[in-house]
Amino acid sequence: METYLPIILVNSILLIVAFTINKKNAKYLLAGYNTMTVEEQKRFDIDNYLIFLKKSFIGLTLTSSILFIALINFFSLKTSLISYSTFIFIIIFWMALKSQNSYFKS
Repeated sequence: METYLPIILVNSILLIVAFTINKKNAKYLLAGYNTMTVEEQKRFDIDNYLIFLKKSFIGLTLTSSILFIALINFFSLKTSLISYSTFIFIIIFWMALKSQNSYFKS
C-alpha cells in the first residue's frame, strides 16, 4: 500500500484543485489570471477556461493513475514513479501551452 501513497497524494491534490477553483476564487488562485488587469480579466473567458481546467485535471488524474498501475506491474517502483512524474509535467506543460491565448475574447 505504501507504494501507492505518493500517487494517492498527488492525485488528491489534482482533484482538490479541479473541484475547488471556481469563478469566485479564480482571481486569487489562478496564476496569470490574478495578475491581469481588470480589463484583461473581462476579456478572458474564465467560464470555459475553468471547464477546460477541471476536465484536464480529472483526465490527468485518471490517465496518470492508469499509467502508474500499468508500469508498476512491469517495471521497478523508481521507473514507474519517474514515468508518472514525467507524464504529469508533460501534460501540465501542454495545458499551459493550449490555454495560453485560447481563452481571450476578441
